[in-house]
This record gives sequence, C-alpha cells and structure tokens, in this order.
Amino acid sequence: MKTARSIVLVTLALLFGCRSHPNSAGLTPVADHAGRPGPGGSRSESLSISSQPANWTILRGGGIGSAIMANTTEADLKRVYGSANVTSENIDLGEGSSEPGTVLYPRDPLHRLEILWQEPQRLHPRTIMINGEKSVWKTVHDISLGTTLMQLERLNEKPFMLHGFAWDGSGGLTSWQKGSLEKELGDPDDSLAYKEDGVTWLALAPPRGTNFDDTTYQQLEGETQFSSAHPGMQTLNPYVFKID
Repeated sequence: MKTARSIVLVTLALLFGCRSHPNSAGLTPVADHAGRPGPGGSRSESLSISSQPANWTILRGGGIGSAIMANTTEADLKRVYGSANVTSENIDLGEGSSEPGTVLYPRDPLHRLEILWQEPQRLHPRTIMINGEKSVWKTVHDISLGTTLMQLERLNEKPFMLHGFAWDGSGGLTSWQKGSLEKELGDPDDSLAYKEDGVTWLALAPPRGTNFDDTTYQQLEGETQFSSAHPGMQTLNPYVFKID
C-alpha cells in the first residue's frame, strides 16, 4: 500500500496495493532451470542475459501477469534473478532524502529497478521505480522509459495534464483527464486510488537536444499544469524518464 504523496517525488515507481495473490510469488520461475546446478556443476549466482526472465512487465498493484507481484519477497528476487543481481541499498528519493530498499541489476542501467518495501522484512513491495532514457521494464501497452507524449496521448485517446519543467516535480503527470489510461494506470490525483490498487505515475522530460533558451521550452517551465495538447508540448514531444 502506498499512501498519497506529493507529485514532487523525483524518483519513479510503480505502486503496489496491499492485496496478496494466492498461489504465486509473482515471479517467472526461470531460476528453477537457470539457477539450478547441472550434473557436476555449481549454482550460478548471476544469471546471464540468455537465462534472464522473459517477463519484464510491471502491472499496477502487482496484478496477475506482473513480473513482480504484491507478495513477492526479496528472497524470491534473489532466487529468480540471482543473488549477485539483487543488492540492498539506500534508494534516493530526491530532495536529500533516501530509504533502505532493494536494487535489481545495480550496475546495468537497462535492467536496473529499485524497490521500496512495506515492512523491514521485505515481504511485500510498496513501490517500484525505474528512471533514465531506456529500460527493458515496462507497464501496460509497453509503456516504458522513452515512450513519448504523443504516444501516451494516442493510448489515452485524449490529452492529459502534466506539470511544467525545471523544478523538483518536473514533467510529472497529474491527470489522465478520464482517458483510457486512467483505468489501467490509476488517477494520480486520487488519494484513494493510492490506498487501494496503487497508481502508476509517470514523469516526462524534454528530449535530448532541446534548446533551453528557446521560448518554446521556457513557456513550459515551472509548477503550472499544462495540457499535453499545448502547442509547446506538442513541439517538444517529451518522453517518459521516470515511472513511479
């Protein structure tokens, strides 16, 4: 369960509700063959690319079909992804704050994923975070790091609202405006949704090569909320750089 919190959180993640799912640890059981020793062999602690799980999808609330589910434990992660690929670290939450958590593939930006837990025993994920320009991890409709504003608009079947740039909550999505994605990702402006099934929150950033001195960008700076249909947003076509 994740309580309502300010959209200025500058790390990303996919939120988990407190519901558990029966008869499942929430992980693709590749460790049963990828991590188990063969005849005369020894168990590998670090999975190769070829033996990694095929499922990189994270669903709102850790639903059925999600690679990591509401009752996935840190021990499950080590069993499936290999102990060498699962580390305990302080997760940066921005504004000088951090929290103990778990990192998958800490030295591999493409596969890196950060997890905060509901309890110290690390038995139920609370928040899953990815950030950067590209990731194998994705959510519904293959939305991932690098998905553009225009792509999100098409999937939502209407414009949505997001914050301006160049501040702590830069580019944070604030409302799907009752579009199609609100049903699947949750309403980021609804505190009750955070308490129930969670909300998948996105933040967007201007693409590489953006001229920050140009008026097209400067008119989109600050805490003001903008429609994705704003001419400046359409011109910049920012991309998802955080999923929370």
